[in-house]
Amino acid sequence: MTAALEPAALTAADVTAAAYQWHQAGFCVLPVKADGSKAPDVTTWTRYQREQSTDRQIKAWFGNHKRAGLGIVCGAVSGGLEMFELEGRCLADGARDKLVPALEAAGVLDVWRRLVNGYAEWTPSGGLHLLYRLADREVPGNTKVAQRPARENELDDREREILRKNPDKIFRRVLAETRGEGGFVVAAPSHGTTHSSGRPWVLAKKAQPGRVPTISWDERVALFAAVHAVLDETPEPEPVQPRSQLTRGEVGERPGDVWAAQTDWSDILTPHGWHHVYRRGDMDFWRRPGKDIGWSARTGGRHDGLYVWSTSTEFPTEVHISKFRAHAILNHGGNDSAAASDLRRLGYGGQPDERRLAPSPAADPAAGGHSAEHAGWPDGTVPERPADEGEQPSHLDRLRAALVDSAGLDNIPDPDPLVGADILFRDCLAWMVGKPGCMKSFTALDLAGCVATGETWQGYQVSQGPVLYLVAEGVRGIKKRVRAWEQSMGRRMGGVYFLPVAVQSKNASQWAALVDLASELRPALVVVDTQARVTVGVEENSNTEMGEFVHQAEKLRAASAACVLIVHHIGRNGDTGRGATTLDGALSTVIKVTKDEDRVKLECQKNKDGTEWEPIELRAVPTGDSLVLMVDNGATQPKANSAASRKWVREWWSIFEADPMTPAKLMATLGVAESTFYRTAKELIDASAAAKEGRGSATRYRLLHAPTPT
Repeated sequence: MTAALEPAALTAADVTAAAYQWHQAGFCVLPVKADGSKAPDVTTWTRYQREQSTDRQIKAWFGNHKRAGLGIVCGAVSGGLEMFELEGRCLADGARDKLVPALEAAGVLDVWRRLVNGYAEWTPSGGLHLLYRLADREVPGNTKVAQRPARENELDDREREILRKNPDKIFRRVLAETRGEGGFVVAAPSHGTTHSSGRPWVLAKKAQPGRVPTISWDERVALFAAVHAVLDETPEPEPVQPRSQLTRGEVGERPGDVWAAQTDWSDILTPHGWHHVYRRGDMDFWRRPGKDIGWSARTGGRHDGLYVWSTSTEFPTEVHISKFRAHAILNHGGNDSAAASDLRRLGYGGQPDERRLAPSPAADPAAGGHSAEHAGWPDGTVPERPADEGEQPSHLDRLRAALVDSAGLDNIPDPDPLVGADILFRDCLAWMVGKPGCMKSFTALDLAGCVATGETWQGYQVSQGPVLYLVAEGVRGIKKRVRAWEQSMGRRMGGVYFLPVAVQSKNASQWAALVDLASELRPALVVVDTQARVTVGVEENSNTEMGEFVHQAEKLRAASAACVLIVHHIGRNGDTGRGATTLDGALSTVIKVTKDEDRVKLECQKNKDGTEWEPIELRAVPTGDSLVLMVDNGATQPKANSAASRKWVREWWSIFEADPMTPAKLMATLGVAESTFYRTAKELIDASAAAKEGRGSATRYRLLHAPTPT
């Protein structure tokens, strides 16, 4: 990579131009102090961790072409922005030569190239900034990805004095880190006294202000795992040793110790689907079953243990796991006694000492184990009984372990909104019902396109992620609908994966394959269009048979953690979905779609995880060879003459006057709920007091005139 601008060519006008580019692209931009502190030059910048800077502020800060520095607030306020940095000291140590083969082995070299060729900039200290957005998860806080002990020439006087008194003290230097939610990063082309050295931040050759790539959470995790594994030199902590009342000499040759001395990690992990992908020194890196990129764990090192990063395995994470403990988890459900008995039968170790060894590794939480017999129960409240050889935890044991008290309820995650604050949620079952021809499928496709691309859906924010769309009927017409949507939005409907197959829920092997596919894709939204076409042969008026369909739909949800949206025809009474009542109780959300000429209305009939939102009125607009749905600004609404509306108009005008603003900005500034905002906005538009411009992420609202005094 080479710089796009020579340092000598940078001026305040370049900073102003970049500030406007970042701001117009939806990022929160702030000026930077010119004292070398790299801090935002505003009275308090914490408010900008929640709300974006306005057009007027950008003009006031940068319009006079006197600013030498600009910065960007990371996190949700900038659309899920995160910055990854390789420090100058890291690059000077030859990080590139170490990283490239490791990234290739981990299957994430293409991710790295997307970042480097997306937005990259060089820092005054020789470091590398990579800026990107996360597509499918909230940005975490600032994270240290790789560190190493400080070298002698890097220590300051205070650290040397501490080391003189405590020679075992380790001071760390960061090699790679991120700026995430609530973080702030100085960006190119900041120059002059913005940095204490007087050197500038310089754009890489292909970088442009305001244009950053997007990666998924899984790609981020895999990339950071590879960077950490290759660059991090933090001394490995001593493993926590299980407590024992007897020394090894008193115990004799334990089966697990004898077996471990004769066994390689490949003998333990490979039979269970783990893949060896990379070796560095005395450490080996492994990928869990079902994963195609990145690393999930490593083995070896000073203590020859297993360290697992992935939360999608049988193992506890980020603790030392011995070979014997790993064997017990993989082959005996975590029962160390059963594992030891099995190894003893195979001829490993001597006979057990008749004296009781307490506590066993399985009962010691510090060793990463647990006692299935007493899980979730206070000590002494359950009588002990000797475990049978090879005994597995019973169903009762598992239920005991699953018990939680009031405090434990705090660990249950809150509903995760997918569309709007409460229209659709991830990890739930939803039903979209309506009569034939009421544009149910058009609505589902519009939702799918917006979720996959991150475009706002009819003015509502979405949580971006991949979409699996099961086109079980209307296959021949889907292309025209997609092309019309793309024409309307001015972009491809990327991220939607169409499956033009009527997979049958009654066919166990077909549905299992669909569940496996969803598990691989990890979509945010799964659309089943329609229920009737995937339940051929199922008696829809039978609670028993529809209960089986609910069970199959739950498998799909559990495998993907997605919102599973099932499109279905309405019943005879014209009110709810057709068929047995079993579905009503199982679904989290029910949306009813009705159509009157070109007017389409969406009504919330059930919303278990949120509030029942106000009806959404849309209009079918001919586009290309098909139709698209747009907000119906001409729908009959109350005129903007209520006290609430007049107050809104006054507050809106006093802050923004006639400037067009995003819905998110207006809602945050005016302090109103999403459904209330759009209802009031419709009232204002209907009263010719406001106008809506653009679509998708380009949607803006503006007032047409000053409010009439009341």
